Amino acid sequence: MGRAETGHYTERLAAGQIARLMDGLADLVIELDRAGRVQEIHGAQAAGLLGWVGQPFDAIVFSDSAEKARSLLEDVLTPVAPDSAAEIGGGRHVNLVGGAGLPMPFLLRTVRFGGAGQGVRLLLGRDLAPESRIQRQFQAAQQTLVRDYEARLAMIQDRYRREMEASSVEEAARQVGKSPLEVILAAFVQRLRRRCALEAVGQAREDYRHAAEILGISVEELDQILQAPVAE
Repeated sequence: MGRAETGHYTERLAAGQIARLMDGLADLVIELDRAGRVQEIHGAQAAGLLGWVGQPFDAIVFSDSAEKARSLLEDVLTPVAPDSAAEIGGGRHVNLVGGAGLPMPFLLRTVRFGGAGQGVRLLLGRDLAPESRIQRQFQAAQQTLVRDYEARLAMIQDRYRREMEASSVEEAARQVGKSPLEVILAAFVQRLRRRCALEAVGQAREDYRHAAEILGISVEELDQILQAPVAE
């Protein structure tokens, strides 16, 4: 074995040792060659990802992470001086293609070491799946709370409307003998029109044109209903 071959073999041995050492610091360690192909994989999930070996790194990422993958490759494949210290790049969220073809979210960082031959190029990954699950569970719980709140609010509003309608009818009935029927009905209809107008404005979120469309009247008529004095 010549000097160059010996140096390359020693460097490959060192690369493997470094990758295994990094295995204790990351959930996934991907070693790349100088062309950006996967050489070795280390980590708890490595056994199910052996199909990556020999593949270009950009072939094992989902299309939504392609730009980040290119950025990682540019970083990790940048040459370093033989005697330079390890250079660690910033983290990027990348969706890797799992063994079942499903996305595996990882936060990947680049690590480069100099060497007499090719050097050492590693991608250290932190598994984001647990965080993603927690985030989905939190969002689901939040949506459930919102739905429950809206349902309870709707029930309260519905009960309030029924009580108000019942009280209005009772109030009108109590006017019998005190006022003519036409006056009683006119006052009741006026209150009902105003109540319907306010309900439409609420449903339309203060959009008077939309509220008028809901009621089937003009904006001018809606304004007249809301501005009219309420009969006692």
